[in-house]
Amino acid sequence: MASPQCLGYSNYRKLTKEICFPPKDEIVSHTYRVVMTIGAKSVFVATDNDPMLNVLQAMFQEVCFLLMSKNVNLK
Repeated sequence: MASPQCLGYSNYRKLTKEICFPPKDEIVSHTYRVVMTIGAKSVFVATDNDPMLNVLQAMFQEVCFLLMSKNVNLK
C-alpha cells in the first residue's frame, strides 16, 4: 500500500524510487515551472532531507523561500 500523497487515491500507478525520491533536477524544474506559472512571491519548503534553499534562492532572487520545520507553530 502506498501513500496517497505519492500516488493519489487510485491504485493505477506503481510506487517507484523516482516518485519517493525525485532527482534534484526534476525538483528544480517542477518548482521553476510552478513559480513562473503562478508568479509566486513566497515558497514554503518542507522536507526531511536537503531543502535545496541555496539552489532555489539563486534561481529566484525575488522569491522568498522559507524552510518549514517541526518546531514551527503557525497559529
